[in-house]
Amino acid sequence: MELARISSGTTINISAQSINAAERFTTTTYPTTGLITTPVMTVTIETTNRIVALSELDTNLLMKTIRNTSIQQTCLSMRFIQWLSEVNNGEKDVRSLGSKAATLAKLTRTGRKIPEAFCITTEAYDVFTETHGVATEIESHLKTVSPTDLRDLEAASNLVRQHIESKPLPELLSKEITDAYQRLGGCAVAVRSSASLEDLSTASFAGQYDSFINVSGVPEVLSRVKSVWSSLWTARAIVYRRLKHLDQCKVSMAVLVQRLVEAEAGGILFTKDPFSETSNVMVIEGAWGLGDSVTSGSVDPDRFWVNRKDLKVVKRTTASKSLMRVSDGAAGTVDMSTPESKRDKPCLTDQAVAELARLSLGIESLFGAPQDIEWALSKGSFYIIQSRPLQCATVR
Repeated sequence: MELARISSGTTINISAQSINAAERFTTTTYPTTGLITTPVMTVTIETTNRIVALSELDTNLLMKTIRNTSIQQTCLSMRFIQWLSEVNNGEKDVRSLGSKAATLAKLTRTGRKIPEAFCITTEAYDVFTETHGVATEIESHLKTVSPTDLRDLEAASNLVRQHIESKPLPELLSKEITDAYQRLGGCAVAVRSSASLEDLSTASFAGQYDSFINVSGVPEVLSRVKSVWSSLWTARAIVYRRLKHLDQCKVSMAVLVQRLVEAEAGGILFTKDPFSETSNVMVIEGAWGLGDSVTSGSVDPDRFWVNRKDLKVVKRTTASKSLMRVSDGAAGTVDMSTPESKRDKPCLTDQAVAELARLSLGIESLFGAPQDIEWALSKGSFYIIQSRPLQCATVR
């Protein structure tokens, strides 16, 4: 699919699937003049700064895209997929990739090891929602709901989410996602949220949006993309944005698709102890297997308090880890019994703790603020799954 900015009075030729499809296009609210010559439609656009999609496959998407004035692309062509290893647009990254994916792209550019990943941009969400009238659906369900009436808000949220998840992806967008997933090897992936208003210094949205681990196969990936999009409109996310005085109309959602790291151990790290008045200690939490068992709070993890200067462990608690989370080989994850030899053994050696601490301090320096980092250990190497500003009023 190509999107192009055109000037007033420009004439373009667009292949139409049928005369009827072309006729529907010429009846849009834009002032257009059209001459239909099967199977090509010639349209003169009489307005400026509009984005026009040139599509041979989806005229309906073309119509909706022209109506959408919120897409502000200046390039002559645009793809809805961005590989994190190829991104280098500075502040533009956050608008297109969302905060989480933009942060990982920066880590990739600076040599940190992250899982191979691509991002389905916020522009894809914008076109999808414009195509299917999601904004109208949101307004109709939410405009009369009181922010304090949680039962009605939950019901309205469910209706909006069902609307999003029930609609088909535009054919060209579906093809781009499919091609990117196949380029990744068609392997097991994590499908994660990366909202435009997420992981901010004043609002983290941690746990507000949905992510899915060990997703396999094209149909499941496409379905999970829509599930992540719809999680932008959970009741708790709506309430949180209201509490933080964030504009509900300006939020958008990118989707991060990461190769799944088969972790021997995983967890989280705070580069400064979030429960301490002092700033000379960092905290690492970890468990055997996939780290989402730690981030979800479903296991009691090992904890290491590490001196930020010499990277030595100053305190530790080792949990009895009876369960560990692993990919189940088909889809999703499963908690299995931890081998006896590992249950009461720390998931990280002191040497590994020091290595992870050193890596995390470098990330803190890169972003200029304390970080909340999700990590995974696989085959002797640490991978950064995500990093965001640490939300803690006591850190100084």
